[in-house]
Amino acid sequence: RGQGIGSRLLAAFQSMAVERGCRRTTCRVQIGSQGHGFFLHRGWVEGVRLPQWSDGRDYVELTRDL
Repeated sequence: RGQGIGSRLLAAFQSMAVERGCRRTTCRVQIGSQGHGFFLHRGWVEGVRLPQWSDGRDYVELTRDL
């Protein structure tokens, strides 16, 4: 953590998505998790909330336009 590896992987993924004609990316993360903060810090936007979606935990769908 803290070495920028996740950010570089995400940037590579988004670059490949753009090359393939994608206009938006979407993911689901557990609300309040480190992943939730990771994506929000990088400009992703909260969309649909999924209460008790997996194992009784609350998730949210995040999107980012490319």
